Amino acid sequence: MNHRNHCLSTLCALALLGLAPAHAQAPSAGTTSLIARAQTDREAGRFAEALTLLQAPPPTASPAASPADAKALQLAVADVQFAWAESLRANSPALALPHYQAALDIDRTQRPAEAAADLNNMGTDLEDIHQSSKAIDAYQQALPLMRQNGDKEGEAEALANLGNAYKNSSQPAQALGFYRQALPLFQRDGDKSEQAYTLMNMGLAYKDSSQPAKAIGFYQRALPLFQQAGNMAGKASTLSNIGNAYLDLSQNGKALGFYQQALPLMRQVKDRFGEAGTLTNMGNACDDLNQPGKAVGFYRRALPIYQQIGDKDGQANALYNLGLAQKHVKSR
Repeated sequence: MNHRNHCLSTLCALALLGLAPAHAQAPSAGTTSLIARAQTDREAGRFAEALTLLQAPPPTASPAASPADAKALQLAVADVQFAWAESLRANSPALALPHYQAALDIDRTQRPAEAAADLNNMGTDLEDIHQSSKAIDAYQQALPLMRQNGDKEGEAEALANLGNAYKNSSQPAQALGFYRQALPLFQRDGDKSEQAYTLMNMGLAYKDSSQPAKAIGFYQRALPLFQQAGNMAGKASTLSNIGNAYLDLSQNGKALGFYQQALPLMRQVKDRFGEAGTLTNMGNACDDLNQPGKAVGFYRRALPIYQQIGDKDGQANALYNLGLAQKHVKSR
């Protein structure tokens, strides 16, 4: 996720102290004071109040606003819109999008770095509401801005996000191309977790291309990086993904071994969705190994977790597989 600096601009801060450089066209003291009041509202989560302050017409007796005043107020509005979006995106990404767009409309012509952050976060939120094609468009607009600004970290993130969006759009070949560009940038920065996630996602793209053996190679490269980063959630997901790949290769014994390694880690990091999925896959592996009694036990353990987390699809799948395994037990 891309963030931005929400502090007063340097010129505004200097203007408040009466220290703006003589050659700089700084906003007036009145405008700077107004922006400071709006910043207080913004930091308290009173976004509508902050916008009202910034967008209210000046009193008729006030002197005409200078270009520096107008620009400072515009940028402050963009910062409020961005902060409002950030406050909404975790629970309501669709509601965050108009606020990011409002910030972008200002930042696009004024601040390329902030515009890149707006676009990158818009892409992530569009992904969250399953609009991958629109997310791709946002990331593709962000990428040249990241490069223009020399923001290698942001560039790597945008490339990885493009890979994710293409992967989620069932276009694994395109996804792999972007992951391959992102990986050396993450390696240059020494970010072990991001390297590992990129390698894991490359594995997932190969799995989606019906190449599970290649997928395993990428998962195996990701594992030690997650371990080095202390990222147990990533390690658990990777172990489970290796199990899935071996299941696709009909090597069910190997699959079961990796699921057994993943399960305690899923519990450790409180990944209930991953725990239920791993238990279900352990049931699948046991059923394929002609051990339907064991499979029944795993499906029964998965079922209440799906119910607790409200995953109706997972619940239906577990019930269906449980029924099949019970039939296999009776037919023996």
